Amino acid sequence: MEIRDFASYTIKRSEKFAEVMSACSTLLKHSPEAAAVRDYLHDRVPNADKTFTFGYFPPNEELKQLLGFVSFEDLEFLNIIYKKYVYDSGQQELVNCGTLGNHNLVMPYKNVYGDIIGFVGRTLLSKEEQKARGVPKYKNTSLLKSLNLFGLYVAKSYILSKDSVIVVEGQMDCITAHLAGYRNVVALGGSAFTKFHFFLLKRYTNNIYLCLDNDEAGRRETKNIIDRYSDFGNISPIALPDCYKDIDECIRKGGDASLLAI
Repeated sequence: MEIRDFASYTIKRSEKFAEVMSACSTLLKHSPEAAAVRDYLHDRVPNADKTFTFGYFPPNEELKQLLGFVSFEDLEFLNIIYKKYVYDSGQQELVNCGTLGNHNLVMPYKNVYGDIIGFVGRTLLSKEEQKARGVPKYKNTSLLKSLNLFGLYVAKSYILSKDSVIVVEGQMDCITAHLAGYRNVVALGGSAFTKFHFFLLKRYTNNIYLCLDNDEAGRRETKNIIDRYSDFGNISPIALPDCYKDIDECIRKGGDASLLAI
């Protein structure tokens, strides 16, 4: 695929993702089945502004709600929906399935230019249900998280003005920090920090602060990042109090968020 064709393809995908996100946002506001997602958002981000967008992605048995707004062909083009054979009482039936059917809270994932390159879904299942059913807390549509950082499109002007960036793990960590007034924050969408992430951030600042999760994996990745890249930039850890598992919990439970005032 030539560069011009790839650019056109990226724009087309972004436009279709925007259409789907609009439909999911409408369902979040008006669908009775989205009540649990609305309640969750009210609890987690009660002061949400228009910086970040949320939507409701229906489970497989309710996909007709989404298909009332967006064609099956467009959803299939984005790899958001697919057909699957199921067996019931010995009978074979072809049904529609959504890639985010177990992850009903969805957020758009934008690249540094503001193009929507995919969705991130968050499940509302309990930890016990997640474990029993093998469902991860977060799931995204097909996208290259290793080449992108969640929230960077929103944060880049603040990173430039502050000449610093704070890197967190989860999308909700990033959103909570922004809503608390700390706007130079981006998220990995996991704990893996890649070479591309480093040089992407180096476009905007040489001062990188790491506020990864307060667990073994987060501490290990913090050390790895510092060991790997400290010769090429100013990289420093931000230590959370032991009583909080991540910056999202710290802010929501009234902890001292001023540690982000960098």
